[in-house]
Formats: sequence, structure tokens, C-alpha cells
Amino acid sequence: MIDSNLPIFISVADLGSFSRAGCQLKKSPQTIFRQISSFENKIGIKLFDRSPAGMKLTQAGRSFYKDARFLQSFAKEAVKRAKKIEKNSENLIRVAFSPLTPVAFLKQVWPVVMKQYPNLRVELVPFENEKVVEADIISHLGNEGLVDIMLTTYDENFLIEKKCTALKLTDLSLSIAMSLNHRLANKDKLTIEDIRSGRESLLLMSRDLVKGYNSVREIFLKDNLVRKEYFDSLNMEILNRCASSGSLLLATNAWTFSHPLLKSVPLEVDETIPFGVIYSRHPTEQVKKILKIIEFVNLEQKHFELW
Repeated sequence: MIDSNLPIFISVADLGSFSRAGCQLKKSPQTIFRQISSFENKIGIKLFDRSPAGMKLTQAGRSFYKDARFLQSFAKEAVKRAKKIEKNSENLIRVAFSPLTPVAFLKQVWPVVMKQYPNLRVELVPFENEKVVEADIISHLGNEGLVDIMLTTYDENFLIEKKCTALKLTDLSLSIAMSLNHRLANKDKLTIEDIRSGRESLLLMSRDLVKGYNSVREIFLKDNLVRKEYFDSLNMEILNRCASSGSLLLATNAWTFSHPLLKSVPLEVDETIPFGVIYSRHPTEQVKKILKIIEFVNLEQKHFELW
């Protein structure tokens, strides 16, 4: 962390001789002498005046001594802080989520967690809902303590490709999101024909997402009566665009709950999208504990309140 010569320099400065410093550091006086001389040559500063009476710091040496003491103390404190963080991280669960991801279920889970593991803490780690960012988060699941679990949609291909595992919380139904004053906003449900017959403009993700979404997206892609608008990643900008432009958005309630000016109307299709907790194939003991509690609460309450 710091130059290995600094402790030797400090010892010689404190004790005033190579012999006493050698005894303290369990090295021969000759070794101490060579290391100090080499260190002075390395930094280009004469640190000591040598005399039969002993070693005395030069003016430059006295200045250097103060800074060396500070560096030594700072390094020790840095190690202490790192060890403290490492110890605390053993009781910390980091949950990654997009700002558009429903996390209300944590309110149902956490009282149970606190009752069984009162020292356990949670830290929410938000990330932008973009493919590259999401891929980076997933690649660090359970790695170096960056992220322990992630809340997102998935399918089997997703889990295989990303080399992770999932605990399903629910299946999300597909819906059509729209502005509150859209002509279809008064309907309780919609069919694909409703979208086709109105020659609506539909916002679709430009890339494959997960199986359920992709299947319905493919239907609209092949339909010439539906005007398509594409976006790369779902974010608040896209939700605002949907709310203000009159365009529809193929989505789920879980993606649009955060926007008060949007209404999601269920789409009558069979496809659904799994939503749950994504975690490493080799979870820590802390993560295993959390997963057991989440699974227990999910079974007890039949389903979570997601938003």
C-alpha cells in the first residue's frame, strides 16, 4: 500500500541509529544502512545527517518525516476501514433494480427477514434500464459483493445465456399502455384486433426481450395495419412519449405503474412474462436465507403486491 522503506525510515528517525532501528525491525544495522541509502537515492533527497553521535534528520528529512507518519497512520486506518466494511458486507444484501421495476414486495418480505436475521441489512442498487448496463449488473451477481440479487423479467433462454438462476414471484400479463385520454382507455381489456382496426401507432422494443413479449411483438411486426415505433430500452422518456403522443405501448402493468398519466389495459393473449429474483448459480449463505424467506412469504400470501 505504501513504500516498504517508510517504516524503516520512521524507525531510524525515531531511534536515531541504524543499530537500534535494526533491533526493532529484526534486521542487521548493515541492512538498515543499505535500505536507507538506497531510499535516499531513489527519492533524490538527503534525509539524514550522519555523525558519530547518531542519525539526525535534515530539514528536508523533518518535513518528509511528518508526511511519512501521516501516510503510515492513514494506511493503517484504511486497512481498518476496509476490514470493517468487509465484516459489515457479510450482513448486507445488495438488490439491483431498475427505477421502473416494482419493489413494493420488499415491504412484505423485510419484516420477516428482520425477525429472523435482525443484523441483516439491505441496500438498493438502482441501474438504468439499458441492455449493456443490465448485462453488466448480471455478470456481477454474487461477484465481489457488487450485487447479490436482481429483480427483473426473464425466461429460460435468459437464464441459460446469463448463467444465473431465478426465483419466480409471479407471471406478468401483457397489456397495452396509453394516455388517460386515449380512445381505448375506457376499455377493460383489448384484443389484437382492437389495435389493428384502429390503425394505431404502437411503441415496440427494437430488440428481443423475453419469450412472452417477443411472441406478441412478432405478431405486430408482421401486421401492416399497425404503425410501429421502436425504442431500444424502456425508460421514463418512453413512458412520457406514450403519455403525450397518443401512441400505444406494448408493456406490462409492472412497467408502467410508476407513471400516473398512463393507463394499462390488459391484452387478451395467452403469453405471460415471468418476473422474479435473479441470483448467482452459487449464492452466498445470506442470499440463500433471503430466498427462503421470499419463497415462504410468496406461498403464504399466494402472491406479492408488486406495486
